[in-house]
Formats: sequence, structure tokens, C-alpha cells
Amino acid sequence: MKTVDYIIVGQGVAGSCMALQLLENNKSFLVIDDNAHKASAIAAGIYNPVVLKRFAVVWNAQQQIKKLKKVFHSFEQLLNQKYDFEFPVYRIFNDENEKKTWLKKSNREDLKDFLSQDFNALNAFENINQPLGTGEVMHTNRPV
Repeated sequence: MKTVDYIIVGQGVAGSCMALQLLENNKSFLVIDDNAHKASAIAAGIYNPVVLKRFAVVWNAQQQIKKLKKVFHSFEQLLNQKYDFEFPVYRIFNDENEKKTWLKKSNREDLKDFLSQDFNALNAFENINQPLGTGEVMHTNRPV
């Protein structure tokens, strides 16, 4: 029977990051994954610094994004392949109040780097209903 230092259950983004840390620390591990029920698959692996329902910044967003970029860079170096790509995220405004709230919050110190104050032109995205336009969340990426 083979012994390992760690067992990782699930290899979405979190399981892969754990595996990378173990590799970097010369620890043995086994990954058990049935390729089902991954949060990474549902979210398409997109990471962004804002909770779009309330236009609120994610806890320690700047630090988390910096760490994620470093981790994915490590994956790219290890596997000699590009994995982390800029991926725009847009919020479609449902009413004028949402648009006003976005603009107000985009001036806040904790959100000004993440919520663009430039609204996209109405109907900028073909075949998507967006009569009030969209706002762009900045610093969003998608590891592929």
C-alpha cells in the first residue's frame, strides 16, 4: 500500500492550488476527483473582486488578486503553458437605481479600482437585452 502525505478531494481551482503548494514543499499527495460538482466549473473559473449583487468589494480583494496572479503564474512556469487570461465581466443594469448605485460606489476608496465609471454604450453587446447599458468590473480574469 502506497502512503502519501496528503489526500486532495476534488481538483477544481482550490484543489489544484493545494497540489501546487504541496509540490513546492516536496510533499506527496493523491488527488481523488470524480469531475462532478465543481464550483470552478459553475463559475467557469472566473475570479473578480466584486460581489455584483450588492456592488461590494470582496474581502481583501487587492491581496487576493495579487496572490491569484502569482499562483497562476507558478502553474504557467511549472507546466510551460498560459493559463490565466484577462476576462471582462459586465453588469447589466436592471433599473436606473442600480446604475446610480454603481456610480456612487465606484467613487468609494475600496471600489474605485474595480468598478469602471465609464458605462458601455447602450446595446453594445449584440443579442443581449441591455436597455440601460452595462458597467465593467475591472481586474477580472479567467484561468483556463
